[in-house]
Amino acid sequence: MSDKSSNDQATIKQQGAQASGQGEQFGWSDSYLLGYIPMDDTHKEFVELVNAMKQASDEAFAAALDAFEKHAVRHFNEENAWMKATDFPSMDCHIDEHAAVLASVQGVQAMEIEKKSGYCAGRVVPRTCGLPGFSPG
Repeated sequence: MSDKSSNDQATIKQQGAQASGQGEQFGWSDSYLLGYIPMDDTHKEFVELVNAMKQASDEAFAAALDAFEKHAVRHFNEENAWMKATDFPSMDCHIDEHAAVLASVQGVQAMEIEKKSGYCAGRVVPRTCGLPGFSPG
């Protein structure tokens, strides 16, 4: 990840943390831990970015969504490759969920700016199957 991208994501996370309770938090739970540190760290970042979107002001929402999309593309590509390499039991369902989340993000990104925040801050959330600790959304 480039320094600019890291700085942008840090700024988005900070803005989300400072926003006034505009959305219910998607709480982290250690039950999400898989025991594979690189993926556990990626999932923690995912939760932080979801919360940044949920807490973003109308003005900051588009940037928060873009930061989430950048993370999700990298995250999902890595995770899809790992699942294929290890023949993960519910791989097909999980890969389909990744595609559905990205399709949702891209659909919202295509909306006019004033429609984005009101429509979707609570819609881009993990909807996973077969992943310990996550429940369908």
